[in-house]
Amino acid sequence: MADGTGLPARRPLNTGANTAAGAERSPGAVRLGPVGDVTGALLDLDGCTWFGGRLADGAAEFVRDLRAAGVRVGFLTNASIAPGARFAAMLAEAGLPCPADRMLAPLDLVTLDLRSGSGRWLAPGAPVLTLAADAVRDALAAAGADVRVPEPGAPDDPLPAPTDAPAVLVGRDARLSYRDLTLATRTLRAGARLIALNGDARIPAGDGDVVPGPGAIAAALGIASGVRPEVVGKPSRAFFDAALERFGMDRAGTVMIGDNPFTDVAGGIAAGLRTVWIDLGAFRDGAGPDGSERPAADATVGSMTELRALLAR
Repeated sequence: MADGTGLPARRPLNTGANTAAGAERSPGAVRLGPVGDVTGALLDLDGCTWFGGRLADGAAEFVRDLRAAGVRVGFLTNASIAPGARFAAMLAEAGLPCPADRMLAPLDLVTLDLRSGSGRWLAPGAPVLTLAADAVRDALAAAGADVRVPEPGAPDDPLPAPTDAPAVLVGRDARLSYRDLTLATRTLRAGARLIALNGDARIPAGDGDVVPGPGAIAAALGIASGVRPEVVGKPSRAFFDAALERFGMDRAGTVMIGDNPFTDVAGGIAAGLRTVWIDLGAFRDGAGPDGSERPAADATVGSMTELRALLAR
């Protein structure tokens, strides 16, 4: 795959201790098995780099080897509970140094948009009905949004009337209730846009099982309201484009590595990247949430340790 691509010549893999933690040399290239020579690597977090805050076996070593070879490394998470800087700090605490500017989460795109005033996702000062964690609500408010949240109510209380918010934003929120879904549905039917921080139908949980993701909630609201969800994070092409720009990566030389074939792999392919699927078994049935066929990655491995073994092959 590397022949004739015009990528920089592959450098010998150097894992010497003289590379500072978290630092990266000038862009180089390293061979990653059947993927070919890569100059940049985008890594997913949940189910790929870590599990519930615990680093995946081989993850720290794999990133260290990439950085030592001069490959640019960035983390592209679909996590919808906080800004990317929080996950960068958590990753460092777990044992993998990560500067805040090497992490990108969907919320980052929305807050950057608010501060720029472009209105791509949300208009500054406009109301937004927010079904998301407190950290998301706080970040949106700090960036200039007029954050509206569902009012609590008892099961026998009258159902809520629609709000005047021109947008409903959905993230991961364990407090979500039928009453909240009703309010969101009625607000959407009144003309609001439906914005999902990511398109994940299910998310790996720390106990080895899965939980519903924002993509599943947004899909349900879309069916109930007739409003099509707009996805900020993976597999959105805009999210990948923003990551390449933020991390200074070359599209032709970058590989996306993740465990979800319908967000990580499909999104990477659509963005013109090479892809690696870490197959943990959750998506072996082959069908996506919308019935789509599972996309084929350039390489499939069972773990980060197995992926690391492909280096320089």
